Parts: sequence; structure tokens; C-alpha cells
Amino acid sequence: MVSIEQQNKEFARWYIDEVFNKHDLSKLLTCFAEDVYGHSLPPEVPNGIQGVTIWFTALFTGLPDIHANVYDIIAEGDTVLSRGLLTATHTGQFLVLPPTYKKVAVPVIEVWRVKDRKLVDYWGGIDSFGMMQQMGVVPPMGG
Repeated sequence: MVSIEQQNKEFARWYIDEVFNKHDLSKLLTCFAEDVYGHSLPPEVPNGIQGVTIWFTALFTGLPDIHANVYDIIAEGDTVLSRGLLTATHTGQFLVLPPTYKKVAVPVIEVWRVKDRKLVDYWGGIDSFGMMQQMGVVPPMGG
């Protein structure tokens, strides 16, 4: 019998490789509970499936080649943690930012709570500051 932790790790790997990395928004939306709570969404983005739609549409529009390379997936009970690197090129409008045509590579750590193969809570840990520096919209530190 496969443990819940193993099932959740397999779901996480499938979600990242087959849904997120293929930018399949329709399939992506099936991976989230209707009332999903995104603890790290930008302030102007609502929670629930509407917010998920807004956020991932912005990501896939502004960073159309975005790709997650996953280094670790750890699960305990209904909680899954993934650690990796996001790479992308900012060639489209990303929220309020016009394209800079810069490449970015930023570390990411995400924590999800999974129930019945759906994300019900998530905390995203993208290095947003580093990404903005790489895009050239925030000056580098120290000069």
C-alpha cells in the first residue's frame, strides 16, 4: 500500500512537470480546491480559484517560458514542500511590469497542503526581490 506521503509526492511531481511546466492553465485549475488559500499571493490578488487564475495567467503571460527545476520534494501527512529553481524570460506584461526581455533564475520553496489530490493551502517562496533585480526594475544592492 502506498503511503499518503508518497501519493502527495507523486501528485506534486506530476503537478510541477506535467501541469506547471507545460503551462496548461485548464489542467492547473483542476489541481486547486475551489476555496484554495494562497498565503503569499500579491495583495491585489484574491484567494480562491479566481486568484489562482489571475496569478498563473500573469505568470504564463509575462514569463511565457517559465520552467521549474525541482531539486527536492518532501512530504509529511498532508503537507508537501518543494525546493527548486525557476527560470524564465520576461517577454510579456507581468502584472504591472512591461517586458524587460531579461532572463531570470530564482530559487523557490513552496509548501502546500494537499487533500484528495488538490492544493487547499499554499505558501510560495519565490525570491521576488532577486527576480526584480534580474529584470532590472530594482537596482542591485551595493552600487
